[in-house]
Amino acid sequence: MVRKARNGNTTASAGYELRKLESLILQEQRTPKEKKGWHKLHLLIRKEVDAIAKAFLDQATRSENERQLERYVQCHQQRLIVLLDHLSQQLEDTSPPKEQQKFFETVYLQLESLLQLLHENFTSYINGQAKLPTRMATLFLAEIKNKEDGLKHLLLQKNISESLAAVLLNLLRKLEHGSISYRSVQYMQEFLSELVPLLKETEENTTTEEALHNLIYTFNLNATSMVTYFSQHVQSMLNTLLTTHQRIEKLSYYLKTVNQVSAKPGLQFNPFSPSLKDQLNQYVREEILYHEKVEAITCSISKTEVDAEATFKIMLQLSVSQVAYLFRLLVETRIIANQNLTQLLQFLSVHMTTKKSEALSYGSIRSKYYHVENGTKESVKEMLLGLIRHMDNH
Repeated sequence: MVRKARNGNTTASAGYELRKLESLILQEQRTPKEKKGWHKLHLLIRKEVDAIAKAFLDQATRSENERQLERYVQCHQQRLIVLLDHLSQQLEDTSPPKEQQKFFETVYLQLESLLQLLHENFTSYINGQAKLPTRMATLFLAEIKNKEDGLKHLLLQKNISESLAAVLLNLLRKLEHGSISYRSVQYMQEFLSELVPLLKETEENTTTEEALHNLIYTFNLNATSMVTYFSQHVQSMLNTLLTTHQRIEKLSYYLKTVNQVSAKPGLQFNPFSPSLKDQLNQYVREEILYHEKVEAITCSISKTEVDAEATFKIMLQLSVSQVAYLFRLLVETRIIANQNLTQLLQFLSVHMTTKKSEALSYGSIRSKYYHVENGTKESVKEMLLGLIRHMDNH
């Protein structure tokens, strides 16, 4: 888009707005000033800041090139951070005169307002990974430090598991190390703004830890330590169950509860890692697949054992007539107590073979059961007497 820059020249791209401001700010280092000099320089800077603010707003309404606008915003964001850190360094110096110190304070606030203006009007173009100005980072860390003890007390009061409490508190403490980005500050502020009220006001019919889990899913707190915590949490649930089928049911239900929680769009603790829900989905699905394979193997072994039992038969050196009469004696003398004679004879036909027939038919054994020949009685009697003689000899 063609527009006129603030210097009046026509340009095909957005101009750099901070050149004059940088010169004015750095000018204070080159020329010692009396009180009036500082005041005059401050008026020039304030006038320039107002002009830059107007240029930013003008850019917000006129720009049509998304990529160009992103470069424009991030360039000014980065340079403002550099200038703010420069002034922050000057403010740490205790030697400047009072007027110079006041000058630094005032200019710092004006530059901070410009940075805030960029954030408010170009939210989607801001570089979230950019380092927070040093002074802002210090204030943020102090705020986190003040909240840490209160948060620790709430977690203990609500009986949150020690492992989960430790993960949350360690994530706060890790902010003290390394540079702090805009995105991490925004994320943590939003998370804490919902975490603290949740711990204070959780409904009685909802366990606090369950509600806390849902909040973590919602905020996509995908830190490695949090993924590890949930993996261990899943395993602890499975360890209380006795059967593979129960574990599969528990895992499936857990997967459903995780996926039914809506995550806030664009929010994630670590922008370079998969979302927490994606990582938990992968982990739980692998667990389900493993337990399904274990169950399939177990069922296969059980079926093989059942099939072997089903084909097993008792081989008797007796005729069908002898078998039928022998079992009739056992039933009539109540040694066999089964009341259903049909079931008993069906069982014999399936699980016994005789010396002449590998397969006993139910009809044949039933007929021989009710119609006993004298020869059969004599042969069975002789067999029983032989058993008695065997007992006597042994």
